[in-house]
Amino acid sequence: MRTKCIVYTRLSSVNNNYKNIISLNNQYNQCKEYADKNNFEIVKTFEEIGSAKKLYKLPILTKIVNEYHDITLLIRSVCRYSRNTRQGLEYYEKLKESNVKLIFAIDNLIINNNNPHIMNRFRNLMSESEMESAIASKRQKDSIKFRKQMGGYV
Repeated sequence: MRTKCIVYTRLSSVNNNYKNIISLNNQYNQCKEYADKNNFEIVKTFEEIGSAKKLYKLPILTKIVNEYHDITLLIRSVCRYSRNTRQGLEYYEKLKESNVKLIFAIDNLIINNNNPHIMNRFRNLMSESEMESAIASKRQKDSIKFRKQMGGYV
């Protein structure tokens, strides 16, 4: 018997429809590959567009966290789950209370207990995602500022 799971995919923003479709498809395909190799049955798939810096602004992920119980949540990678370590851990606590197992396919990370080594890796991956997001945001702001100073198109 296969274990039932739901798949969650997320884009941070809508920039180019073609690229967005490819990204969501790639995320789903990587989750499907993981599910097939590990005897999971995907029973539902969720797609969302929004920044993972403020998880409460992601209505679909928030709905999963608050309404799903006794299932596995399969996500491509930690950076598709959260770019905010504190909020990511808060959401994880809610998932744990609802007996939702959290799996990150390409990170090869399964979180279903409080194993200190696994939890440390989980926190580290979320911290890396948070820092990566902050650096990219700063670069973008600096680039816009520079183009404005040079009288260029923004």
